[in-house]
Amino acid sequence: MDATTTTATIFIVLLGAIVFSQFVNLSGLPYDLLDYVDAWQLSPFGLVLFICAIAIVMGMVFEAIGILVLLVPVFLPALTFNGVDLIWFGILVVLVSEIGLITPPIGMNVFVVKSVLPEVPLGKIFGGVLPYIFALSAGLALVLIFPPIATALPGLMR
Repeated sequence: MDATTTTATIFIVLLGAIVFSQFVNLSGLPYDLLDYVDAWQLSPFGLVLFICAIAIVMGMVFEAIGILVLLVPVFLPALTFNGVDLIWFGILVVLVSEIGLITPPIGMNVFVVKSVLPEVPLGKIFGGVLPYIFALSAGLALVLIFPPIATALPGLMR
């Protein structure tokens, strides 16, 4: 019964995130955002940083699939045109999505933990994930600064 309740809670949150992401997608906001970014004339690295910032903010509200569905199709042509390594970018998007999923105000993964441990206050759970936010941010910084960390192993397979 507890597993069913937890699963239903998670699916309700995911359903809401998917409906909201479809609304945002149908409203044309991603395309307006792409036009806005094109007007800035960002360098390839600046474009990647901008997309990472958007993904972290989106991760606070959306779930990971919604982030990927909204961001990747919109920015993929610009990334390819600028010669960004897509394997490196994919790893960056996964990292920033995970950072967003444990960051307040929503932090969907934190609410999953809350549904499993209802007696633990939400503030304490957010405090408990703080070291993970710092660790993921440090890993993100390393992968941003040293792309071979993310591309060395896949590069051996090419």
